Amino acid sequence: MEISRIISRITLSLAFIIAFVISILAFLVRGPDKTETWTVAAAALAVITSVISAWSSRRTLELQEDAQKPNVYPSFDLHSRHQVALLRVSNAGATAAYNISLDWNTDLTNSNGNKIGFFKADNIPAIPVLLPHESITQFIDVHHSFIGRHPKHEYRGKISFEDAGKRKYIRDFQLDARPYAMTPSYDKEDSRTHYQLQKIPEELGKIRDLLQKLARS
Repeated sequence: MEISRIISRITLSLAFIIAFVISILAFLVRGPDKTETWTVAAAALAVITSVISAWSSRRTLELQEDAQKPNVYPSFDLHSRHQVALLRVSNAGATAAYNISLDWNTDLTNSNGNKIGFFKADNIPAIPVLLPHESITQFIDVHHSFIGRHPKHEYRGKISFEDAGKRKYIRDFQLDARPYAMTPSYDKEDSRTHYQLQKIPEELGKIRDLLQKLARS
C-alpha cells in the first residue's frame, strides 16, 4: 500500500477517535444536563460525520486511481489458436505498462525443451511496453502435448513492470495447467473454422495443378 494512503487513513482514524473520545468525556465530566455538553457532542458528531464522508470519498478516489494503473498478468491460453497452447501476458489496466518481465520459480519449457516465459535476458526486460488491453503470446506446445507434459504442474513466480512514471510493481502470479486437462481444445467454432479456411488455398492449388496436367495430356 502507498505511504500517502497509509498516512491518510491514519489521520482520518485519529480524527474519528479523538472526536468520539471528546464527546464521551464531555458527558462524563460535565454531565448530560449541561448545554456545553451537547454543544461539544454536536461538534464531535459533525467531525465524525465529516470523517466518514472523507473516508468514503478517499476510498472512491483510490479505486479510480487503481483503475488507471497498468494491470499485467500472465495466463495459459488454449483456446485462441486451434490446437495450440500459448503463454499470454495481458495488460488489463487503463494505462501502458513498461519493462515487463517474469521471474519463474519453475521453468516453463516449449515443445523443443527450450525455456520460455518472458524472463529477463542479460538484465534486459522481456517486453519493453504493453499498451492498455493489449497482450503478447509465446508458443508453448500443441494442445494435447502440453496437457500430457504438464498434467500436475503449478507454475509460480513474480511479474514485474513499471508505469509511465517509472514506478515499479512486483506481483506474485500462479498458473496451473490441470484445469485444462478435461476441457476442449476450443470453446468456440471460430478458431476451427479459420483453421479449415486456411486450407482452401492449398486445396485450390492442388485442383489447379490437376487441371494443368489434364490440359497438357
